[in-house]
Amino acid sequence: MTVVLNQLALGFTYLDQTRTLFVYDGNHHPTSAINQSWNIGLSVWENQSRSESEYNGLGNRTLERESNWISGAWLATDVDTFKYNGLNQNNQSVHWDIPGNEVTRDDISYDGSGNLVEVISYVFFGSWFPLIAM
Repeated sequence: MTVVLNQLALGFTYLDQTRTLFVYDGNHHPTSAINQSWNIGLSVWENQSRSESEYNGLGNRTLERESNWISGAWLATDVDTFKYNGLNQNNQSVHWDIPGNEVTRDDISYDGSGNLVEVISYVFFGSWFPLIAM
């Protein structure tokens, strides 16, 4: 685990402001990051937000979940999933904005040299509808 601490300097005194706690898996991939703020009145660290990631056996990130600390529990706000082709290139990502209940998807194409050729974005309204092709 790694901690990044942000403090406010007041003369020769430092006041804790925020910190981020990072957790890594055995392959050094970041699996969790928790953002906390210091409550000076209660003298405790309070959870604010959390990011979690999962990886496949090749080290590609397959899931990312963002959450906020609400009423003593983690409430997921966004979930992203990623799929890869046989060359370990991300060829599809799906994003779910939980509070807005909006789901979008990007389908990604590459040429034979591995160069990005096209990204087609979709939104889900009972079925997938294309938005933009780049």
